[in-house]
Amino acid sequence: MSDIQVVPMENEKLKKDLINFMNSNRLIPVIGSGFSRSSKATNGIVPSGQDMKIYMIAKLKEKFPNEKFSEDFSKIAQQYENHCDINDRKKYLSNNFTNVQLEWYKRDFLKINWPYMYTLNIDDAIESNSDFKVVLPLSEINQEYEAILNNRSIYKIHGDVKHYLLYKESKMYIFSQTQYLNSLKQNNFLLNKISTDIRSNSVMFIGCSLSDEIDLLYSLNIHGYTPSSMKTTYYVTDREISLLQQKDLEMYGIDTIIKIESYEDFYMYLNDINEMAKRIPTSDIDNFLNPRMIYEQEGYNENIEYIYKSNKIYNDFEKKKSIKLPNFIIQRELFNKQEDFRINFIDKNLIVIYGHRFSGKTYFLINLMRKLQNENFFFIPSLYKINQETLNSLINVENATLFFDTGSIDEMQIEFIYNKFEKVIKNNCRIVFSLDSSEKENLNALNKFRTSKEIEKTISINYLDNKFLNKEVLEINKKLDSNAIGRFRENKEIKQKTKQKIKNNSLTVLDNIFEIVRSAPKNDLKMSYFKNIHEMEIDNDRMIALIILATKNRLSAHDMSLYKLNESIGKFIEMLEPISQFEYTNSFEKNSSDHSGTKVIINSKYWVLHELGEFSLLKRNIPLISRAYKNIVESILNNYSSDYKGRRQAAKKISEFIKFDVINDIFPKESKGSLLVIKDIYVNLEQLLKDDYQYFHQRAKSLAWTNNEEDLQNALIYATKSKHDMEIEIREYKIKFSYMHVCYTIASILAKLAQIHNYKDKTYIEKATNAIHEALEFDENLNYLKPSDGQHIPRGSQAIVELIKHISINGKEYGLNSDITNELFSKTRQLNRYIK
Repeated sequence: MSDIQVVPMENEKLKKDLINFMNSNRLIPVIGSGFSRSSKATNGIVPSGQDMKIYMIAKLKEKFPNEKFSEDFSKIAQQYENHCDINDRKKYLSNNFTNVQLEWYKRDFLKINWPYMYTLNIDDAIESNSDFKVVLPLSEINQEYEAILNNRSIYKIHGDVKHYLLYKESKMYIFSQTQYLNSLKQNNFLLNKISTDIRSNSVMFIGCSLSDEIDLLYSLNIHGYTPSSMKTTYYVTDREISLLQQKDLEMYGIDTIIKIESYEDFYMYLNDINEMAKRIPTSDIDNFLNPRMIYEQEGYNENIEYIYKSNKIYNDFEKKKSIKLPNFIIQRELFNKQEDFRINFIDKNLIVIYGHRFSGKTYFLINLMRKLQNENFFFIPSLYKINQETLNSLINVENATLFFDTGSIDEMQIEFIYNKFEKVIKNNCRIVFSLDSSEKENLNALNKFRTSKEIEKTISINYLDNKFLNKEVLEINKKLDSNAIGRFRENKEIKQKTKQKIKNNSLTVLDNIFEIVRSAPKNDLKMSYFKNIHEMEIDNDRMIALIILATKNRLSAHDMSLYKLNESIGKFIEMLEPISQFEYTNSFEKNSSDHSGTKVIINSKYWVLHELGEFSLLKRNIPLISRAYKNIVESILNNYSSDYKGRRQAAKKISEFIKFDVINDIFPKESKGSLLVIKDIYVNLEQLLKDDYQYFHQRAKSLAWTNNEEDLQNALIYATKSKHDMEIEIREYKIKFSYMHVCYTIASILAKLAQIHNYKDKTYIEKATNAIHEALEFDENLNYLKPSDGQHIPRGSQAIVELIKHISINGKEYGLNSDITNELFSKTRQLNRYIK
């Protein structure tokens, strides 16, 4: 028996499913030769695959009359190309595959607002009878342009007849398996797109022959996994399908055969389905409008799960449009000064909250929404990465505040908001961004807002520390006590006999959460959310998946294809439930570069960081981690062209994974980074990224945190190269946040080297002073000198502050310019009470 379903077109469940899939843009047609077969062409009619096979065999028999030919279409096509006259081949194609005229019901089928479709045909039937734009398999796709095709693209997997006839060296004639596989190996973008759709969306094969067309399509190495319950793959036919054929279809992942009486009826049926889908009201932005905020009642069992499961606040976001908050949420000190609050938040049109991951930015946004309850607001959680169409709709609203949590928009979308910012102000709107401090591209995009003094007046940028002030610790501890949950540690200063004199012993929010989890009693809830990674079999694919989840908080079906993760990854994700789970991707998240129908989300961000950190402490695990990073980078590089533009596009995506701040968050040893694994990661990436200035800056930062002189000297080499390469490659490098940052990194390294030599090496003093002066010419770098928790100098800035103190007193000994030393002292004194 076969598990495949055979359902008639009239089936009610089928109708409901198709309406749902069409409404959510998850129904993707794959068009075979049966679609245009028998349609009129230039000087003939379009043949089916079988018709063309008969013609090719006839031509081959003219040359080889005594031969018996295979029934395999791919093999016959290869022999026909090798042995038959090219002019004859081109004449046949011109007569039967160009200027195709489709029947009215097929033209109506093409008018359905399909997001895009694939065709296995080389004829021009679809583009000649619709507004679809052709994307060819052997062309290097410019993904930036592909993104503006308004999702009306037809991907011609087997090539294009007009291209083949027009160009002498055209390879747009793909019928043999060898041609087919070679074409897609050269086009990773298209290969990943097909793989993603087959694995995660509801693909519908229309007019496709089982033995030739589908068989050829599935000769690809399709990567990824989606639970069978979350997708349906349809095969449409007007013929009876034998049990053996059903088994063959099952091998290709097809689970539903739609049995029809005629294709004319079926195309009209799909138009009816489309009309019914359009009647369902869908406004993506309404999903985010004025979500209700509900507080959890007091009690241990009710609140401890919020510690384990960071996404618990969104359990009812989609179904009930509500956010349920733990009983222990507090207001940060940034809220408490009424006048500052009005100036920094109420009176501004653009508000930026930035800080390390796990600094409480999401709760800060929610508290800000509560303060603005008399206004309309839209809140986009970090669960989603919205597409451009949804952003367009949001930008057009009036009299509202738009909240974008971390990861919900990207650099290009921030630039789009900048270009529309006058409209935002005119519409009486306010925009609030939450950004991780590691999102340098997004922070850099914000600099455009500051190029105009008028616009700059409407902006407020606020740093939220990942360490609580003592006031904040006391407040949260009162609430944690009321729920019988373990406390946060108070910040303490420990006096030591060192030059630094004071050690800041405060813990980050994440450190405190780890301590609470460790001390919590073992029960079913804790065991389900804190599974021991050492008890699992972690191979390369699983490590890649964990790193992506730790970095991006999601793993889409497209990611599984891009990073070539095998089907076993699905079993691993299901093993981790409820820590991670498969979910449908919403229509407002899909775009041309990632159109996944499903995604994996991580419910416990704390778990993935804790377990990866613990895993990295065993030296035998370090090669596996480094190899996974190398595989991620290789996959990204293979997905882009090798020219300069392609490398820069790849570098932007690679930077998400190789930033030191991000890697340091992923592999924490208590509150410190596991430098051994981090060093090994960067060493293993060197050959792949030796032309990437971002890589050298991040590698420099990973070494600059030590007090080892050899490491610092190497860090200086890498940071100097990064700065030099930026100056050569970037036209207006001085306005780039990454350039400002590398200047500060160099200053910090030189200040440390001067400190290690007890300020006795005049050369280091001079170089450090000049580097600090250059770095602090950028106002953005002054933020690094501000006390991170209101009391203590940030660790990365301590050497700079100590050196400025030293030269402000002893500058003349080194022959330093007193104007420069006074200027540096003045700048830092204004920012930091530590300087006296």
